Amino acid sequence: MRAIPKYDDELVSVTSEATEQQKGLSWRRPVVVGVCATLAVAATVGMSRMTTGVHNVTQDGVISLAATAGCAGSWGGCLASGCCQEAGQTCYLKNQWWAQCKPTCDSTWVDPHDNLTWDCTVKNATSDLKCAKDTEDCRVAGNECCNKDFACYIKHGTWANCNADCVQGVGTNSYDPDGKESWSCEIHDMVCPNITNPNTTTPKDLLDCCQTQYCDGARCTGPKVNKCTFYEKQVAAGVFTAP
Repeated sequence: MRAIPKYDDELVSVTSEATEQQKGLSWRRPVVVGVCATLAVAATVGMSRMTTGVHNVTQDGVISLAATAGCAGSWGGCLASGCCQEAGQTCYLKNQWWAQCKPTCDSTWVDPHDNLTWDCTVKNATSDLKCAKDTEDCRVAGNECCNKDFACYIKHGTWANCNADCVQGVGTNSYDPDGKESWSCEIHDMVCPNITNPNTTTPKDLLDCCQTQYCDGARCTGPKVNKCTFYEKQVAAGVFTAP
């Protein structure tokens, strides 16, 4: 960056015999070069600041990169993103329709807005867990229902979805009052860790599995009376007996 002083030295050495045109050209050279040099310096400084800024943001977290990923703001809905911008807040699931960023979650607290409690499962944007909403075919969207109290009940060969319980018969379920087909009420791909040999599995084994998962290992009664109706009927009918 010593070009400007060099031209200053040349200007000082210009003699009185130089023509006005030569003087004009001599003055224009340092001005043009000076402007270019100034712009170059500014561009270099600007690039230096930009590079340093990006480095600092990445290293020090001055600007939250979560914001650019679509994470929810403070107390915002995070069902889709599964992440929060605000430090100290976590994305908690209320049910299959709503999740929110907030500091804590109490599953026994009754929300005065709808008189419902919270699931309080932590949703994570990096998690591979995929759950099924109650409006989806849970055989495709994921066997695990977003609402932990629901199960993936099969209606027939082309439809199954997450519901609180299931009763066989046309129009017997509140979520399908106008249906023209009865529900099977079998739980799709029910997880049964204690069943190690499907070839010797009995209806009683499957009923025990269902009751363990959804009725605390006992007979389903009260609000949960219709959780395992498919397996209860299979046991009563004596079908699928072990070979």
